[in-house]
Amino acid sequence: MSTWLRRGINLSVDALRHLRTVGRSILVYMVESTPSVARSAPEPEHVVSAMAPAFRLLRAGLHVVMLVCAGIAVAAGVKLVSVPGQEVRGWLGIVGVAAFVVGWAGGAVQVERGKIRENTTSTVVGLSGMAAAWILAASQIFEAAYLVFPFFFALLFLLGMRFGTIAVMAATACAILFISQRLGFSFAVVIGPVLGASVSIMIGWALRAVAYQAALRESLLQRLLDTERELTVTQREAGVQAERARLAGEIHDGVSQSLSSIQMLLHAAERGLPTDDAHRKTKEYIVMARSAAEDAQSETRGILRRMAPAALSDETLTGALERLADVGAGPAVVVMSDDPPLTMSQQAALLRIAQGAVGNARQHSRAHRVLVSLEHDADSATLTISDDGVGFVPGTVPEGSRGRGHFGLALMRERAEQMGGELAVESRPGQGTRISVRIPLESVDEQQNTAGEEEA
Repeated sequence: MSTWLRRGINLSVDALRHLRTVGRSILVYMVESTPSVARSAPEPEHVVSAMAPAFRLLRAGLHVVMLVCAGIAVAAGVKLVSVPGQEVRGWLGIVGVAAFVVGWAGGAVQVERGKIRENTTSTVVGLSGMAAAWILAASQIFEAAYLVFPFFFALLFLLGMRFGTIAVMAATACAILFISQRLGFSFAVVIGPVLGASVSIMIGWALRAVAYQAALRESLLQRLLDTERELTVTQREAGVQAERARLAGEIHDGVSQSLSSIQMLLHAAERGLPTDDAHRKTKEYIVMARSAAEDAQSETRGILRRMAPAALSDETLTGALERLADVGAGPAVVVMSDDPPLTMSQQAALLRIAQGAVGNARQHSRAHRVLVSLEHDADSATLTISDDGVGFVPGTVPEGSRGRGHFGLALMRERAEQMGGELAVESRPGQGTRISVRIPLESVDEQQNTAGEEEA
């Protein structure tokens, strides 16, 4: 006897442990599904779609249970019709069961078509009609009371768990009343419907908790895929722009400068020629060569203008940085600038550095906020990009490696050095990252000369 008692106690303890585990899952779902916690919780239709196979299997099982219970109730009604004096009760019960089955079938068709949503007016009206049909049937035929068990799940999944639980409790009380009219009021009569309702509610909450977690993972995965696609497009565009900038620099420093030198030399040769008729033909050739060089130089200037960064074509560097903050997913980007006087080449270099740094922050830092600051003093301009992300140890990752996006640091440093400036990286694990670029400002005369060279 003691052995059986110990086994019973062990089984009870195991059952309580399982109930505690299920209860924790349900509690997590209930907490996370509140508006203050789950700001980006999946919508109910997403929750249903995430567990579509499980819900289809559950619906099929419920259809079978409902048909079996309805068949038993109809058989009892037919038997009751054959009893003298009970014909009216039998027919009323059969009509109630038939109305319940018709309502169930119509609701099942609407659910399959996706036309039924939780807690809508049409759903409440339909369930109220089914409840009235069930009450009519159960009040006349004792066996029809057991239709309440599949009806529990319909109430839970079409009214939502909170309102559905209240409706299940009310239906349980009605079922106990109907059964007790036939069998008398006893503990056995009460425990059956109560256990059925409790199991239905636990299964409903558990399925909702699992479905919620599955839908949340699906939503996060979709968000990651969208971010990855945006970053891929951004990196591709950055690569194209970097190559265009490199080619523009080579054309400007090579072909454009050579054409300028050719024009200067031809102009000097033209002025050095005597004005007599013997050198007139040579002078005409020199003029033609100068004209051809000027045409080539004009075409080169047009190519350089078309290869300039698109973001700077119609706006200032500050405007381009603000537009950069509005593009792409991820952390919020805040731009602060005092519009330093920069040449076009300096603006292009700083814009490329900002694009690379913000792209790295969006892709790797897991930051909530990125601050882009552009300020200047009398001699220099400083661009700073800082974030509140996870950070890293700069010395542990070579700038030329592709791990964690640090390949772009070498390119940023190269751009800064081309402008005569310097780049500094400050970062610590858990304390974010700060990239600052300082370049010297050119004087007014230098800017005019630079502008002339860029036009040349």
